[in-house]
Amino acid sequence: MIKLNNNRIFKRLEVQSFNSQAYKKIRQAIVSGIYPPGTRLVAFDLASQLGTSPAPIKEAIIKLAGEHLVEVKPRIGTFVTQLKSKDIKEFFEVRLLIEQFTAEQIIGKVTNTQLTKLRRMVEDLCEHINGDDYINFPQYIEKEYDFHRYFISLCGNSRLIEIYENLGAHLIIARAYYVKQITGAQRAHVEHVSMVDALENGELVSLQGVIREHVTQGMSNVLEAMSITVRK
Repeated sequence: MIKLNNNRIFKRLEVQSFNSQAYKKIRQAIVSGIYPPGTRLVAFDLASQLGTSPAPIKEAIIKLAGEHLVEVKPRIGTFVTQLKSKDIKEFFEVRLLIEQFTAEQIIGKVTNTQLTKLRRMVEDLCEHINGDDYINFPQYIEKEYDFHRYFISLCGNSRLIEIYENLGAHLIIARAYYVKQITGAQRAHVEHVSMVDALENGELVSLQGVIREHVTQGMSNVLEAMSITVRK
């Protein structure tokens, strides 16, 4: 009979938990704008703030670097990635391809339960808008990301979801940081409703058209805001 070393097992789980928590907290701080693009991340300071040793922080930074959310410059330091307009354009273009492909895969196959959830998520977004303005834009775009992520998850392709999640983090950062004042809430709301309507009615051409308009407008908003920031 093999005797298990429970202390070793639990210690390993504890270390994994610390690594996971450190990664999630730092990632959220980056996505929410607490650490804006260009911010230098010092492992010792982060460890002190999170009440942990530097080891989980270093593991988190390696993972974040793999997602291109941070950039590690040898002998200089670790910095939150600064996105260029070319990066943003490419991210939005890939997002468009993913959502267009998803539309092809799920049209005519979604259930009433899935449609109900999509409509409920659109209604939840309304809590963050007032007329044509956004009450809290950073919170809005995180919930909007959840809507689009769920839409994409309906295709059942886990690899595609993983790619979208990495894209989504960058796009949330860009929109939250660069787009300080933005209107167009009503237009975005109509587009979300139209997406669900077209999906429910099995209208692929209409669905892909709305997606194209929605994603393209989002890209234009960010690129314009970035150009204004550069000129200041």
